[in-house]
Amino acid sequence: MKIRGVWAYNFHQELSQFDHCLHRFPVISFDTEFPGFLRDTPRDALEDQRYEDVKFNVESLKLLQLGFTLSDANGNIGGTWEFHLSGFNEKSDPHVIASISLLKRNGLDFARLGQFGISVAEFVFGFLRVLRIHRGLHDLTWVCFHGLYDLAYLLKLLTQKPLPDSVVMFAKALGVVFGIIYDIKFMARYCKGFFGGEIGLARVAKLLDVERSGEAHQAGSDSLLTAAVFSKMNATFRSVAGMSQGCLYGISPTIVRYWQPAPVVVAPVIVRRPCFPVAAPRVYGARLIHSPILPTYVHMIVANSKPCPKCKRPIEKTKGAMTCTPPCKFEFCWLCPGAWSDHGERTGGFYACNLYEAANKKGVYDETERRREMAKHSQERYTHYYECSARNQLYPGYVFFFGRGKKFLRIGIKCELLMRVLKWTYAYGYHLPENEHAKRQFFECLQGEAVSGLERLHQCALLKLQEVPEKRKYTDQGQDESADEHKKKVVTIPDDLGEV
Repeated sequence: MKIRGVWAYNFHQELSQFDHCLHRFPVISFDTEFPGFLRDTPRDALEDQRYEDVKFNVESLKLLQLGFTLSDANGNIGGTWEFHLSGFNEKSDPHVIASISLLKRNGLDFARLGQFGISVAEFVFGFLRVLRIHRGLHDLTWVCFHGLYDLAYLLKLLTQKPLPDSVVMFAKALGVVFGIIYDIKFMARYCKGFFGGEIGLARVAKLLDVERSGEAHQAGSDSLLTAAVFSKMNATFRSVAGMSQGCLYGISPTIVRYWQPAPVVVAPVIVRRPCFPVAAPRVYGARLIHSPILPTYVHMIVANSKPCPKCKRPIEKTKGAMTCTPPCKFEFCWLCPGAWSDHGERTGGFYACNLYEAANKKGVYDETERRREMAKHSQERYTHYYECSARNQLYPGYVFFFGRGKKFLRIGIKCELLMRVLKWTYAYGYHLPENEHAKRQFFECLQGEAVSGLERLHQCALLKLQEVPEKRKYTDQGQDESADEHKKKVVTIPDDLGEV
């Protein structure tokens, strides 16, 4: 598996790929790299003392790397991204010399990190935008190994605020921001032969016969290994994940999710969306929700269901054996699809099907599977372009700058116009023929430059906006000096910000 290095020059392109992949692979295994521990915590320390040390270390140090590996519920890997953050200065910022030396030995180039690293503000702005969209569509699951520090650094990074004062409030904040969390080190406590959880990630991988890809102490490689270990552990110890959700190794409060995915809608809402057809309702188990991101209702049926062998009605798989709804009530195997009563030890157990494997080798299912894969590809392609288009109408640019002066209002209107243009470029890209590779590549290059320019314009304006005082103070002589100086800064905003 290739680990995709993400720097300032390819950040927007890779974040778009990350966004697209997250639709199919909602399990996020992650790892962080940071410059050591300024304050060590004794093994027998009380929980409050341990959290105080975590808070002190995280708030005193800067994050260096973030690694994310996306996978699905079956353990299939969608991709691994390693984000390199700028802002750390080895000469002036606090760090532990031994930790920096270890990171250098394992391939972390601090000179390149300072020159080509992603700015924290740019990363937070882009990453949060992706998370907001996906939190409304489906559940995101976050997986870590001994993730107390990893989650603390990520929480501080995304909220841009100090950590909460107590461990209870810290666990509540994690539930609000992340939701579903698994810590493999905590899960190892309940796995036979894993030494009660007192074991490192490399040793757990060795016991599960999982091989590492890449160098140790690199965020991308560690996140990829975490994803593979989590999948293998779930397959080997099936009951452990259920009892470990929301539990972190090192603290006692349980992390509870404080938000839910998309709301349930009883009937479809017909909305005019130019160039993107409106779909029929989409069924997830017992929930009926409106989904405007599928090209046709037929594609949804082909991609996500199979006909009942007895009554031929389309059935969507949830879990376990498939039972058709009344009055049919026929139980069948999702793979072959033969009667469930004919399956057991002689057919490979209840989690495999030798009958399907034998028929598949003979080519019995080739045409059916090909049609299903084509439907899934069409569905995923439509989902990608629709969400990218919708993203550019969620946050009107002028709202942020209204009432801040003519120059800020002009910049906001420019942002709004650019968002409107970008929204239509995704509709154009969707209808481009897939076989015209050169034309598509050139179009996507121009589109990426437009997205990058819009976000740079928005960030520059926000940085200027942070300098605006909420209340201007007056003295006997009129406006104070700080307000007068600020007025000069606003007047001298570079014209190119408003002319992009």
